[in-house]
Amino acid sequence: MTATILATGFYNAPYSYLFDPSDLSFLSLWDYGPTHRAYSVAFTPDSSKLFIGIDDPPFLYCWNTSDWTRQTVSAGDTLYDAKKIRISPDSKYIGYVSTSRLLFIIDVDTLVITHLSNVSSVTSLCWSPDSKTLYARAHSESSLFLCDADNSWAHTTSPITGNTNRWLDFAYVDIDGGYFAVALKGAPYFQIRDTATLTEQILPTVLHTEECADQAEISVSSNNKYVAVPAYASPGLLVYDTSSFPWQKLPDPPDAGYTRVDGTCFDGSDLLAIHRRNDDAVTIYNIPSMTINQSLATGNVTYTLSFNGQGDVEESSVKPNPLFFGQDF
Repeated sequence: MTATILATGFYNAPYSYLFDPSDLSFLSLWDYGPTHRAYSVAFTPDSSKLFIGIDDPPFLYCWNTSDWTRQTVSAGDTLYDAKKIRISPDSKYIGYVSTSRLLFIIDVDTLVITHLSNVSSVTSLCWSPDSKTLYARAHSESSLFLCDADNSWAHTTSPITGNTNRWLDFAYVDIDGGYFAVALKGAPYFQIRDTATLTEQILPTVLHTEECADQAEISVSSNNKYVAVPAYASPGLLVYDTSSFPWQKLPDPPDAGYTRVDGTCFDGSDLLAIHRRNDDAVTIYNIPSMTINQSLATGNVTYTLSFNGQGDVEESSVKPNPLFFGQDF
C-alpha cells in the first residue's frame, strides 16, 4: 500500500516522526534509533529516499522508502540547522551546510560526499529547477556562489547589490525567468530578486512587515504559484500568490496570531504544512483558502517538515506506534 507521508524533525524525543497527513495520525519507522535532535528531514522529490539529519553524532540517516531500510552518512561535521539540507529537483544530489558553514555535496545514490573547499561561510542554499546549479549565499560576502553540477561543482560568483542583510533562507520560484524569494535578517525581512541579475524587486511594504524567524524555511508550491514565508510575530505565516506582479498576499489563516512559525512545506497539490512554535502544533492548511485542514499539538518543537514528492511511499512496512502523545490506534 502506498501513501502520502509528512515527515517532521523534532527538538526532543522522539526526534523525528512520520504522519499520515489525512488525519495527522502517527507512524513510526521500523528499527528507528536516533537519540539526538533531528535538525533536518527531507524526502527526495521522487520519494525514493528520506534523509534525516541529527546533531550529535553528526549523521545523516538515509531511509529507503521501498522497505524502510536505513543507511548512515557522515560529512564529518554537524548540520548547521534545520533548513540546511537541500535535495536537487532530479533527486540526484544533496546540498549540505555544516555547523562550520562548510558546503558539501552528497550523491544520493552512492552517498559519496564531496567537500566544496573553495566555498565557505555559507548560511543558505537552493537549487535551480534543472538541478544544474546549486546557489549558496555566503554570510561574509556580498555575493552568491553558483556551483556547476556539470563542471565538477566549479563555482562562479554573482554580486548582491542593495540590501545585503544575511539571507536566512531562500528559494527558487520558477516563473517569468526565475526569482529568488529571500527571508532576510532585518528589514525589509523579505525580498524578491531576479535570478539572472540579482536585481531587487520591490514589494509593497504592507505585505511583509514582520521579522522572519531565525529558523525560517521558505517553501514554494509544486506549480510555483504560492510561496510560504514564516515570521517571528503575528500573523506568523505569510503566503504569497505569484500569479501577477507584485505578488499578492493571501488572507491570514483563521488561527493567525501565534507568535512564531519555523518550518513550512507544500505537498504536491494544495496543502501547506507548518509548525507553530507558541503551541508546538503541526497544522495543515488548504491553499489558497487558508482554511485549516488538520492540526495537532505535538508538545515538541518541530524545526522542519517534508512531504514525500511525486512518487509513492510504501506504507505497509511502517508500523503504527500508539505510545506517543496518547494516540489511539
